[in-house]
Amino acid sequence: MELAEGLHLHTIKKFKFDGHLFEIKMITDEDGWNLKVFVDGKPTRVDGSVSHEVLQDAAHYKVGDPREIIADALEKHIKDSAG
Repeated sequence: MELAEGLHLHTIKKFKFDGHLFEIKMITDEDGWNLKVFVDGKPTRVDGSVSHEVLQDAAHYKVGDPREIIADALEKHIKDSAG
């Protein structure tokens, strides 16, 4: 993932599993947040997005931060898939 000058990925979640370091990182753009999963510092093909509209709806209905919900779900999926 190539970033424009001055932009950087925000790490939403880090966890170790099966001897590897997983990082879920996001960057904002005009449409919302784009996420990317890294394993041992290398980008994977796993990605996704959260729109600004979803963030606003989540705040309105007080369901939590969708970025963290997605990160938690990805962590659970990775750990559950192995066993």
